[in-house]
Amino acid sequence: MKVYDQDLDKYLGKTDSFYGLTDQEVGEDPQTRLDELKKQFAERGFDIVEVPELAKNYDNTENGTSDQDNKPQVFVLVVKHHIETVTPDDPKTPDDKIPNTNQNYPGGLAETDLSKTITRTIIVHMPDGSTKEIKQEVVYTRTATVDSVTKEVTYTDWTSKNSNWSEYQSPDIPGYTVDIEKVELAKVPVDGHDVTVEINYTADPVPDEPVNPSNPGNPGTTTPDQPQQPGKPTDPTKPSEPNKPSNPGRPTNPNHPTKPTKPVTPAKPDQTHDQHSKVNGETDLNGFVDGISDEKAGAVAGASDNAQAGAKKLPQTSGESGWQASLLGMGLFFISLFGFKKKKEDE
Repeated sequence: MKVYDQDLDKYLGKTDSFYGLTDQEVGEDPQTRLDELKKQFAERGFDIVEVPELAKNYDNTENGTSDQDNKPQVFVLVVKHHIETVTPDDPKTPDDKIPNTNQNYPGGLAETDLSKTITRTIIVHMPDGSTKEIKQEVVYTRTATVDSVTKEVTYTDWTSKNSNWSEYQSPDIPGYTVDIEKVELAKVPVDGHDVTVEINYTADPVPDEPVNPSNPGNPGTTTPDQPQQPGKPTDPTKPSEPNKPSNPGRPTNPNHPTKPTKPVTPAKPDQTHDQHSKVNGETDLNGFVDGISDEKAGAVAGASDNAQAGAKKLPQTSGESGWQASLLGMGLFFISLFGFKKKKEDE
């Protein structure tokens, strides 16, 4: 009895031999051995391909004169290596057992060995301070097969249902300008690397607000400013009442001149003295009149004093002396009145 490795195309191990006489029953030994071989090779990672059917009796082939069987009966157990498939959704580690064997999985069958994810992360920094994150993933996978006997691992090619990062359009936010308006579509190779893209917004400059903004509903028409209500004018300062002029003195009535004081009658002098006084009186009177003519009448008080002095010098010794004195007094009065009036007109 032999075991044949179909994959290696050779017999494995030693040959088991059983002996008996022609047409003798084989017995249980060959069958028992065959069962043992099947189990043994299965545990070693083989698949049983073909199990020989054992004869119940030894054959009756002609051996001639030899005691040995010239043509032995051969029973072959055909086996092959078990191939275990490992998928990305069920990765394996060396601690795991291969089904129906007592063999452990080799390395190279972990999740990272069978699956690869390449990510583009788009981070959008919003104007309000929040952050929006968009992840675009391209996943590549492959399947592994394991030779349960040799522990050889074989991989399929990497495949992906979608090998592109899709296009991304940045949000349009009024009043702000974005630095990246659009992130382009990109084909991702299996040996690609992760990528991060950051998008930022900058506030637009605020224009000065016009004094009279245009009405959006009526282009070209501006709304005039509402005139302000003029304030109530203040009352002008009331001029102060002028001072009341003082009552001027009442002017002297020229038509009623002050009545001159009546001269005092002097004591009666002696004759000699009277003669002398008369001459002096005439002299004094002429000088007085000449003074009034030269100085345009002078002061009234001076004339009156001279008149009184002249009167005192006029003796009243006779009627002629009294008449001359009276005439002289009246002349002095009118001269003084004329001088006073003249002086008033000059002023």
